[in-house]
Amino acid sequence: MLGVILQSPSSAAAAVHTASQNCSGKCGQVVIPYPFGIEPGCFRDGFAITCNRSTGGSPRAFLGATDIEVTEISLPQGQVRVQVPVAWQCYNESGTQSNNLPEFNYNINGVYKISNDRNKYIIIGCNSLVFLQSQKDGSGSYPFLYYIGCLSYCRDVTSVINGACDGIGCCQSSFPANLSDSSFLFKDYSHSSILDFSPCTYAFIVDHDYFNFTAADLMMDKNTSMPLWLDWAFRAVATCDEAERSTDYACRSENSVCINSRNDAGYLCNCSQGYQGNPYIDKGCQDIDECTLPEKYPCYGVCTNLPGSYRCACRSGKRGNPLAAPCIPSTPSAVKVIAGISSAFLAALSLILVLLVLQKRRLTMETEKLSRENSDWILYKKMMSRQVHRMRIFSLQDLQRATDNFHEDRVVGRGGHGRVYKGTLEDNGVVAIKRTVVTDERQSATAFEFRQKKEFLNEIDILSQINHKNVVRLFGCCLEEEIPMLVYEFVPNGTLSGFIHNQDSGSAISLDIRLRLAAESAEALAHLHSSTSHTVIHGDVKSSNILLDEHMMAKVADFGASTLMLTDETKTVSFVQGTPGYIDPVYCETRRLTKKTDVFSFGVVLLELVTGENAIWNDEPLALMSRQQLLELLDAQVVEEGGTDLPGKVVDLAIQCVCRQQEERPTMKRVAEKLQKFRKSLQKQRGQSSGHDMASLLSHATNSFTVYHSLRK
Repeated sequence: MLGVILQSPSSAAAAVHTASQNCSGKCGQVVIPYPFGIEPGCFRDGFAITCNRSTGGSPRAFLGATDIEVTEISLPQGQVRVQVPVAWQCYNESGTQSNNLPEFNYNINGVYKISNDRNKYIIIGCNSLVFLQSQKDGSGSYPFLYYIGCLSYCRDVTSVINGACDGIGCCQSSFPANLSDSSFLFKDYSHSSILDFSPCTYAFIVDHDYFNFTAADLMMDKNTSMPLWLDWAFRAVATCDEAERSTDYACRSENSVCINSRNDAGYLCNCSQGYQGNPYIDKGCQDIDECTLPEKYPCYGVCTNLPGSYRCACRSGKRGNPLAAPCIPSTPSAVKVIAGISSAFLAALSLILVLLVLQKRRLTMETEKLSRENSDWILYKKMMSRQVHRMRIFSLQDLQRATDNFHEDRVVGRGGHGRVYKGTLEDNGVVAIKRTVVTDERQSATAFEFRQKKEFLNEIDILSQINHKNVVRLFGCCLEEEIPMLVYEFVPNGTLSGFIHNQDSGSAISLDIRLRLAAESAEALAHLHSSTSHTVIHGDVKSSNILLDEHMMAKVADFGASTLMLTDETKTVSFVQGTPGYIDPVYCETRRLTKKTDVFSFGVVLLELVTGENAIWNDEPLALMSRQQLLELLDAQVVEEGGTDLPGKVVDLAIQCVCRQQEERPTMKRVAEKLQKFRKSLQKQRGQSSGHDMASLLSHATNSFTVYHSLRK
């Protein structure tokens, strides 16, 4: 096995804070911005770049002292794009003939993690099963702490579909954050009948925007390398709060801000709103002259550049909103008109006053029209003020094309205020589009729109700060309708509620799958409660707000009612939101929203999972039932697999979650840990080994076409 282990290079420049004029700014076509650098004294520890100028062609950049080629460095995103060779194993009629199985450890001074939001895990081949393995922290210790499997099958080459990597000739999967290393475990299957068109199996992690599968890839060149993204950060401290108190704070420019790393502990620096440049060097962030960029910063009046911002005003004698439309001539003052009228023309004066009233009404209507036309810009400015840097702004035309003009056949979900559409973008990406409908019959349409826009900004504010495999991803939004539309990743297998209560699948759900879905949901809520710089309280946890992706993995969704606040803070709300059966009675009485509010609601979801019943059963909430009543309601499949002991422990955990006294409820982190412990106990009871018997993991976490249909038989 070929080992490609990335070690930390020595550097005499561990504490430098500015890039010298003697530092090279490029290596070939790759721009090398500080804190990266080539020469001694030009980079911080872990950020060394080797520039190989002896290859005979254009110079090539490499990570430190390794042979991993760098092709792009992004300061704002905190990412590095590298080229990595694929792993492969080839076969002949008697079995394995040859292979190349490199291992990659990117743990250079703890700087790099494999980006889980810009890469995907791919295997190519027929009758192939390959596992991605990782120690997660890149420590090199064994056994591996993380596995994910992908299975690919094909009857013959004619069954392979170009562009479709869904288990026929090609399999793809996502993976979690916090991976610093990767290696691949190939499982042998019979290849004798497919050697003429698929003699090898390939495995790699790749930039998800780069790779598009075709049948020709079954005969891929074994020397192929693929681009992947690494997330980098300053990881000596966990958060910006700690970094700002340290003596080695990296955000050197006076107009820079600190941002917590989205992939494990650490932080990055960005220029403040209205500034651009390199935040890691003194005076590196310079003011943007918005007046020279009218396409990006529109102004239909007189533009004046300001530090970090700009002013747009109408010229003297004109009025209007110059950010949205050209200014128009001012209306003559009524006082000047009246001053020229003599008492002899009282009748004429009355007529003029009537005209002025009508004119005032017209001006009011024009002002309201300008405000409506400018609402998109106001929302956009609010989004930017919250530093939502990775949000894509979709045009209405984009989403109309993606949904066949919001055709009824594209509707995949309906709610009290609108619909969710399945859309296909021009790059073939599949998304879910949440569109709110405002009707003329609504009594308080203005208040409704205001509340919906507030929830829109709230959801963007929260989801832009969250990156977790069990939380639905928000890709962007469209601002061109009365109520802005949100664009999410498409999660194809419906809700947890539908999965539990569907008559075709409910009775066939194994206890292990129920515990896995519960644990994944609990881990997402625990992350919201404790793993971010600000606590996020979901506020409306229920089985219909938990979605199931193509691998039947749980993803918590719908953050319109959520709250972002400081750790351990509580919030008193003006009105209580929630769903009967799930809502915390203490929250109803006190209107105080806390993390324990979510714990209560999750306890109800856990009871749904083990009983198979709705949150309200025979007009009685599950949360109010006694332990004996709940044990009698346990699903027959749960009792058959777990006996009475393990299901009883799950019920006890749920009862703790819905305890009347909030302080006696466990934390979501504790709930997630117990559920994982229950799973391991069940697997041990069955004689399974989560560390070595990968086939058991594959049945729950690989191909959707295998997993989903087997569950619904």
